[in-house]
Order: sequence, then C-alpha cells, then structure tokens
Amino acid sequence: DYLKGHETEGLYANIPDKVFRDRLSIHVKDLERFTETVDAVDALPGVVNHRAASEVAEGFVAVRNAVTALAYVLIGILAAVSLFIISNTTRLAAFARREEIAIMKMCGATDGFVRWPFIVEGLILGLMGALVAFFLQWAVYGAVCRAIIGSGALTLFELLEFKEIWNWVLCVFLAAGAAIGAVGSGFAIRRFLQV
Repeated sequence: DYLKGHETEGLYANIPDKVFRDRLSIHVKDLERFTETVDAVDALPGVVNHRAASEVAEGFVAVRNAVTALAYVLIGILAAVSLFIISNTTRLAAFARREEIAIMKMCGATDGFVRWPFIVEGLILGLMGALVAFFLQWAVYGAVCRAIIGSGALTLFELLEFKEIWNWVLCVFLAAGAAIGAVGSGFAIRRFLQV
C-alpha cells in the first residue's frame, strides 16, 4: 500500500489506492543470496522498479566472514590453551602418584586400568570449565545485547536472544570440554605408564 505512512501529507489526500502501484517489502534471510534474490524479483512480471542496498549487504557479508574467521582462530587458540592446562594438571597429579602407578604396573595393572581414572578426572575438569565458560558467555551476551538495544545502534537487525539458542551452545560447550579434557589427560598420562 503506497499511501501507508503518507496519510497526513496533503499531496496524497483524497487519492484512491488503486491509482498507485502495489509496493512490497521483501526481507532476505541469507545475505549470500541477496543479489540472486534481487535478480529474481526483477524478473517477475509486473515489477517496475526496486530499491535494494547491495553495497550495504555486501559490506555485512564481508564483516560476517571476517568475524567468523576471527572466531575460528580464537576458538583454536582457546582449545590449545585448555588442552595445555588440563594436560599439565593431569601430569602434575600423575607425578604426585608416580610411585603408586609404578607399584600398580609391577603388580600387573594394565595401561587402561591406570589411565582411566586420569581420563575421567580430565573429563570432569573439562566439563566444569565448559559450564563456567557457558554461564560467562550467557552473561556477556546478555550485557552486549542490552547495550546495543539501549544505544539503538542496530535498528536494521533483530538480535537473537540467548535463551533461544542456549541448549545448542551448552551441548557444544560440554562436548568440546569433555573431548579436550579426555584427550589432554590421555596424552599427559602416557609417560608415567612406562615403568
């Protein structure tokens, strides 16, 4: 409806709606397909004109790709640091119990029998770290969203609330924490199994 938003303007007073062409507002969910969508709309019969900010869409795609790449780098760095910390914690625990491990090995304990308690310990450490990181992210995400909404900086976008995605994020955090804890502990204990 072309007159929507122009009702108070005298220029359009007493003009029937049928005089004007229909005007549609199309929202694109996937910015990668922005140009494709604009071309498809142009090809429709009856479409006379369109107004699309292709440069803005391309800018957002570039920013999103850069942020995604940076996020992958940060995730890699944090995973390496977590692996290092957990493996060193397990190594210290194994070093403190090295005599017990040696006695168990001499009595016929298998590598798996000795290794599993340390792997479980690393797994628990990884899960605890994942839970702490999850709740910290929830708090930071909420604070950033409130700041953005309060400033009115992003009126073009609807921010996704954390409560809509918390279950997926928690699953990823727990899986990553468990894997990093188990792998780090498994590698750290290997040296103490050679008696």
